[in-house]
Amino acid sequence: MADPLKSDRPVILCALEFESQMLQKEGMEEHYDIVCCGPGADSICLWAQHRKSNNAPVILAGLAGSLTAECEAGSAHVITEVVDEPGETHWSPTLKGIAKPDGNTDIIITSTNASLSGRLARQLMHHETGGMLIDLESVEFAIAARKFGWTWGIVRGVSDDLSSLLPEDIDQWVDDTGGTRWGYVMRRLLCRPSLLPVVLELRNHSTQAMSNVAELIRLMLPE
Repeated sequence: MADPLKSDRPVILCALEFESQMLQKEGMEEHYDIVCCGPGADSICLWAQHRKSNNAPVILAGLAGSLTAECEAGSAHVITEVVDEPGETHWSPTLKGIAKPDGNTDIIITSTNASLSGRLARQLMHHETGGMLIDLESVEFAIAARKFGWTWGIVRGVSDDLSSLLPEDIDQWVDDTGGTRWGYVMRRLLCRPSLLPVVLELRNHSTQAMSNVAELIRLMLPE
């Protein structure tokens, strides 16, 4: 595979190994360069500093949590607007999605520095920002895209919705490279077996969501 920092093929940037592996299973690496940079704003910033200016389109793709009932677990969405956590600064991706039959294509995403769990916290974030989805990376990605003049887009699948109760330490389940910390996860499950159904549901929703993410990317950037 060509170096994604120098290649002229479209780049799909993922924060987690799980996300990049799911896209590889969908056969997407044949036509796109799939890169895993690690979770969070710092990882996005570091990757962007290495990439800098490049004419190849780049799509941030992966999972997000839902802040509204409209975005159900397992679904996927092309982001039309990014808003910061104060709800003051907005960015519009330059890569657009395919319009839905009902014309409702406005999907707003915001970012925070830690995953949200519980309906109340999600509803408060929606009220404060207008965001419909939340992740850890989109705001920093939008900042970098504007700074370096990328042709860019964001596609997010919904791993957890308003009814989901994530483990309070879910952000500790992956390392700085985006890989799953399997030893840590297994110890948590042994200590709290009641988490197993939660984890299995989260994985099922995430797998379905990433399949839908792949389909949307193919519509945005045909192979």
